[in-house]
Amino acid sequence: MRAILHIGTEKTGSTTIQAFIRKNRKQFHAEGIEFLRFPKQHTSRPFVTWSLDPEHQDEEVVKHGLVDSLKREEWRDSFREEVKRRISNLPSEIHTVLFSSEHFQSRLVSDLEISRLKAFLDEFFDDYSIILYLRRQDDVARSLYSTSLRTGKIPRRQLLAGKMNGPYFDYLGLMTRWADAFGIENMDVRKYGRKYFRNGDLLADFCEACGVANFDRFVRPEEKNQALSAIAQAGLLELNLHFPGKVDGELNEFNRLLRRHCTKYLAKHYPGPTLMPSREEAIAFYESYREGNEEMYRKFFDGEEIFENDFANYPEHSVDLLEVDGHSEALLRAIANYRNSPRRRGRRRYPKLRNRVRQFLGRIKRRIS
Repeated sequence: MRAILHIGTEKTGSTTIQAFIRKNRKQFHAEGIEFLRFPKQHTSRPFVTWSLDPEHQDEEVVKHGLVDSLKREEWRDSFREEVKRRISNLPSEIHTVLFSSEHFQSRLVSDLEISRLKAFLDEFFDDYSIILYLRRQDDVARSLYSTSLRTGKIPRRQLLAGKMNGPYFDYLGLMTRWADAFGIENMDVRKYGRKYFRNGDLLADFCEACGVANFDRFVRPEEKNQALSAIAQAGLLELNLHFPGKVDGELNEFNRLLRRHCTKYLAKHYPGPTLMPSREEAIAFYESYREGNEEMYRKFFDGEEIFENDFANYPEHSVDLLEVDGHSEALLRAIANYRNSPRRRGRRRYPKLRNRVRQFLGRIKRRIS
């Protein structure tokens, strides 16, 4: 049996691909491809959690109460049995199982973790295809900035330096780890970008990678994670300054609901180009990875450069987000829309925070009046 592992990378349309897979499970099934789903999971993330080193504790380990080593081993045993049961019960016409999680790339960062995943899958599969989309590091960093705003953080720098010293942007290390475990001949590495996709379509390109013959029969999902304009980014940054993702070290549910509503409102009503770092900043950021990329080209792509050396889309000078014109007015409308929404969740919690929100709105009104 064959396994297709779509491993990311992050910020290359993985959420859209996963929504597409879920929406077209019957169509994939007709192609002989099954996507294993588990309760409260929309991706193959449990396989990532299962493969982590014992000392590696990410947010999923904490969320599911698996910090205790004994509980973690019990869960790993039960998960293995559940996977075995599901695969043994697949219909005879299924010849391929599809896995998709960008966290395969971002969380499995050691040779042992990937080897552990491979040993687990070898119980069921004898043929593999690893689908990997690569996007130039500075483009990924720009996209991560909007993601950090969506989660309640308050980053002032658009090119996030916090991940620079780890394996996140090290594509040479990423390729080496996965090729060593699964075989370089099984790596299907694709450039991320509309001009590189089959027919300019990410989903058509993904289906080609999966060997799907009847793409026209598939249904497109709604667009996921719409890009945020400069006004939307600035509005969220100001919101997060007053309603952060975490309060006293704990995730704040009210702030999350307010931020989610405002994010959707701002993305819908204030489209436009995102705010960009300066060209000098972008080039300096990319230079940190150029040497590793060039070695990756030699080792895996016969010397072909897969990233263009073009930074013309960046402006000469950057602008501080909180100086973006109109962002306070936009945020004011977004919060007002939330207050007037009859369907807002967390309605019972709202009276306790009414004065706090009212004071915040008052500060914005005074500033823009």
